[in-house]
Amino acid sequence: MIATVSAFDLAFITLDAMLERLEGALSAVERMTKVRGHLMNWYDLADLRVLDPPYLSAVDSGNLAGHLIALCQACLSLADDNAARTERLDAVASRARALAMAMDFSLFYDEQRRLLSIGYDPRTGRLDASAYDLLASEARLASFLAVAKGDVPAEHWFHLGRTLTLADGATALVSWSGSMFEYLMPVLVMPSRPGSLLDQTHRAAVRRQEAYGASRNVPWGISESAYNRRDRHATYQYRAFGVPDLALKRGLAAELVVAPYASALALAVDPHAALRNLAELERLGTFSDYGFHDAIDYTRPEEEQPFAIVRSFMAHHVGMTIVALDNAANLVNGEGIWQRRFMRDPTVRAAALLLDERVPRRYTTQGVQPDVPAEPHERPAPEQPVVRDFATAETPEPRIGLLGGQAYCALLTNAGSGYSRADSRDVFRWRADETRDDTGQWIYLRDLTSGALWSSAHQPVRTIA
Repeated sequence: MIATVSAFDLAFITLDAMLERLEGALSAVERMTKVRGHLMNWYDLADLRVLDPPYLSAVDSGNLAGHLIALCQACLSLADDNAARTERLDAVASRARALAMAMDFSLFYDEQRRLLSIGYDPRTGRLDASAYDLLASEARLASFLAVAKGDVPAEHWFHLGRTLTLADGATALVSWSGSMFEYLMPVLVMPSRPGSLLDQTHRAAVRRQEAYGASRNVPWGISESAYNRRDRHATYQYRAFGVPDLALKRGLAAELVVAPYASALALAVDPHAALRNLAELERLGTFSDYGFHDAIDYTRPEEEQPFAIVRSFMAHHVGMTIVALDNAANLVNGEGIWQRRFMRDPTVRAAALLLDERVPRRYTTQGVQPDVPAEPHERPAPEQPVVRDFATAETPEPRIGLLGGQAYCALLTNAGSGYSRADSRDVFRWRADETRDDTGQWIYLRDLTSGALWSSAHQPVRTIA
């Protein structure tokens, strides 16, 4: 929706066309099933029913709420002398903000850890065990709004991890995967306050991305994206890529995938370098009718080529690119148009001091990961499993294998009997009879031609091959 307004800002569409698209989108969103104001992750486009498995994502809700707030302020600022059109703009603004304010972020809050869980399962009423625990994260906007709205206590913001690393000579917060998305996606609407910890981190992260591309002799800009591998439906696969020495995640140096939208996000930090990089990506053939293709994969190149162009377009990434370009084309005192719109909201302004946090005078830094994958001889040899082979079930007493722990364990004998147990509950019936050894769960096989029947293990048919 904010990309739609950006299309108007950049004179791609008229104001009436913008309003028509926004009204249609909001009408659909208002009809969708929600939990405490939050949209599910997946709906059927035909009838808007929730698709299985129903799931709520904290980061997606945060981005949606933040962009709806910015959308509200954008519509209010576009009012003109046309009374009918101004009424429509006001209505869109009101609807957008109402949707954002209805999202209760306490749903995701883990009071014991004082962090936002990654997601919520409405079927079980449980939060995911994992949580967003880093300030340098794409969930930063969700955390900021949760505090600004009063849904979670302000101390949550200060429980986000602030581990620092020296990236290309500058201090930066560590992220999970070292991707541009983690550092700069929130900056589409949240401004970098000059001299703040976040501002310094954004600049250091972009500088390191630029240096990493130069060290690999490729264009820079690494983030989560599609890559040159397809599933059985011929759909490109998708996951996070990043710069190793900005990340906690290991193994990132083993792959090299460059995403053009990552350069667009960097327009907020280093616009001249970002535009030069986008021009280089265009020269390599990544630009087409619908904007930039999603990525260039140097790890899985086409035959006799140095790389493969991932020829897909993601609405999310194209939309972020348009918004980033709109910000860069409409700067005032270093802030983009969407950052100014977001900060006009009174709820946002009330929490703005959180963004002014400075780098501490005394700090320790985390060592960086190497830029090259570990050599094979440096990797520890994997532990070999203990294997016992039994050629017969006719042993004086059963020989057993036991696997698992207290929560779940399975026992199997050399005759094929055994049990499976979860906590103190038997998953199926079993009797510890070492003489007969004939209880458990069985799989039978039948030869459809001869009618012969046997079991996959010796028990219970006890057929001798």
